[in-house]
Amino acid sequence: MKSRHLATAAALLPVLLLLATGAALAANTGTTPWDTPLQNLQNVLEGPTAKAISIIAIVIAGAALVFGEDLGQFTRRLLLIVLAVALILGAGSLISGLSFGQTSGALI
Repeated sequence: MKSRHLATAAALLPVLLLLATGAALAANTGTTPWDTPLQNLQNVLEGPTAKAISIIAIVIAGAALVFGEDLGQFTRRLLLIVLAVALILGAGSLISGLSFGQTSGALI
């Protein structure tokens, strides 16, 4: 009888430890050491300065690709990379600008 109680206690011990660990993890505030630097980076990449730089880079790279007849292969690829990076950095502003003032939709 004593060994049966001991076996039951041994079987329940991992379950109890798992439940206690889950409660301790749920009590966490949800902040990690890298949250603040990532938020700062997001603010920098979505700010008005980044928007202005990306628009200027798109205009200059596009004009150079259209009007530059004697561009070498390296220069052309470099301009395409600048254009792609500018579009990527300005994509958030572009998408939010296309919403036409609509604030409804799914929030994730």
